[in-house]
Amino acid sequence: MDKELTGLIGLPWKIGGRDKNGVDCGVLVMLASRVLFDTEIPDKWEYGENDNLEVTKQVLSDLPSFSDETTNPRDGDIAVYERCRCVHFGIIAAGRMLHIADEGRSRLSRIPKHCRFFRMKEVK
Repeated sequence: MDKELTGLIGLPWKIGGRDKNGVDCGVLVMLASRVLFDTEIPDKWEYGENDNLEVTKQVLSDLPSFSDETTNPRDGDIAVYERCRCVHFGIIAAGRMLHIADEGRSRLSRIPKHCRFFRMKEVK
């Protein structure tokens, strides 16, 4: 496993966090995309304690403006896992899903079976 990816594993959960001192799932995806794949995902969403679900739904509706849905995931793709009215984001790295859940730490896991995947659009 490369050094950059290893450095993104074990980060603490912090809603609205923006750096390696703490991140939420959306910011982890933005950070990993930049560090691992040299790709910028727009950073225009502010998560808060009371509006996390609403902001997450907004991110989901904004995804098609900068990415295309794909059924063949590869490293660098955004993974979206929807369950029980919740939306969770991760990024495919080393053939697994890098993600972080509430009150946990970032980790690599198997890719859940019921994910949707989004690949960043090519910049022209």
